[in-house]
Amino acid sequence: MFARFFAFEQRWVLRIERSRSVPLLFIGLAALLVLQLWPAAWIANEENYFQLAYRTFAPEKLSQYYAAFDASRARVVPLYLLGSAVHLLGYDGAHAVARILMPILYAAGLTYFLSALHLSLWDGLLILVVFILADEQLIGAEWLFKGVEPKTVAYGLLFFAFGLALRQRWAAATVAGAAATYMHFLVGGFWTLMILVQQWVETKQRRELLRPLAAYGVLTLPLACLIARDQLVGVTIPVIDLADKVCSSSEPLGRGIAVSVARSLSSPGPQSSVWCICSSRWRRPTWTGTASCSAGSICFVPVP
Repeated sequence: MFARFFAFEQRWVLRIERSRSVPLLFIGLAALLVLQLWPAAWIANEENYFQLAYRTFAPEKLSQYYAAFDASRARVVPLYLLGSAVHLLGYDGAHAVARILMPILYAAGLTYFLSALHLSLWDGLLILVVFILADEQLIGAEWLFKGVEPKTVAYGLLFFAFGLALRQRWAAATVAGAAATYMHFLVGGFWTLMILVQQWVETKQRRELLRPLAAYGVLTLPLACLIARDQLVGVTIPVIDLADKVCSSSEPLGRGIAVSVARSLSSPGPQSSVWCICSSRWRRPTWTGTASCSAGSICFVPVP
């Protein structure tokens, strides 16, 4: 009885291995990724990005001194889309739906990518499981399958771009890379550049390379202008202004106040590099510079 069962199982496994079925590959990857992202428990990044998204979609709903802020416009497209979902479904509803749609996008992109390499369902599942068990250490401890944020949507689109590049459809790969750049300009920009480098390595034709490069530049020009404006002109951040006013004030404030603003190196936009510390030992605020890897403005006012 057991011998017959194992023989049937072996024939079934080999049949799937030899079929190289694209729909089967998609179903298997989608099932694994949905299990990876469910139950839909909030993680720290999601709490921040969903609040930023709602603030982008409906800024009048939140105070200008609200804890979650991002004055840069580099992620305006994904944050606006996510904010519209929060507006329609609420935070928990939007989060639950995003945790279903995100693995489907990943599975579709990975299926298109891995099918270009002629891999089977078992090959794809093995690659994905090993990557997840290795704690998803791609570059600099950057995870892919632990939540939903702009970079995950960018990677979902980039898997399509990789599949197109493997099929030598360079123009379409560039368009997919441009779409990923609008989701996250660092992720999309870096990997699209790698695709263009790969095109040069394979074709060695300058004219063939210049066309997708020019197309990518035109497609991402509006985003580049927004980022350049943020970096060169600068934007006003109300929370930092409040911290500066509190720290520079010589008037007694009665109760202790602590205002903290942190900026990450990977986050585009204005980088504030001043720490303000007020203590009862000092009559005037003490200012110290911060390292370039992190920037912020922190103000502490003691309780008398």
